[in-house]
Amino acid sequence: MTKFRLLVSLKACMNLNLGDIEMFHTVYILITMFLLPTTCYLLESRKRKLVGVDICKWYIFWTIGFRALTTGAMQFLNSSYTMELLQLGEESRIIIMELGFAQFGIGIIAILSLRKQSFRLPSIITYGTFMLGASVIHIVRFTIANVEEIVSLVGDLFVLVIAVVYFVQSLKNRQKVSDE
Repeated sequence: MTKFRLLVSLKACMNLNLGDIEMFHTVYILITMFLLPTTCYLLESRKRKLVGVDICKWYIFWTIGFRALTTGAMQFLNSSYTMELLQLGEESRIIIMELGFAQFGIGIIAILSLRKQSFRLPSIITYGTFMLGASVIHIVRFTIANVEEIVSLVGDLFVLVIAVVYFVQSLKNRQKVSDE
């Protein structure tokens, strides 16, 4: 019965149009950007003393991993949503689907980075670069942007900041190790 409900829920999500999910998209971005990573960090901090890299791991997991995984799945399962969001024509469907598979793969790497720390840097460099490009494109398109595109831009910039912070922190940590 649970599998049936999940399939019905997934089918309902795939049939939503842009107007139906404006609020959902905003709430989803806020939850994956702030609520889930902060909650995980606070729960973990009750068990042991944490450092700055520890909060970054939760942001990498949720903001890059989970978000890229779900966004990627949405793009290859329901490319019409992204086409409508960005006001693109049918000719862009295949590119959006390919982009979805790329995001899905990046999401897997970032999710696995929760257990395998060596995956963090590749995931933030890859997704950070992608978010930089996406942010520039959203800014260039600002004259035709809608609310959802602006929310996406804010989310993209936030991910870019997390990527830069983690990258700089990683460089500092490597420098400390090599100095010792």
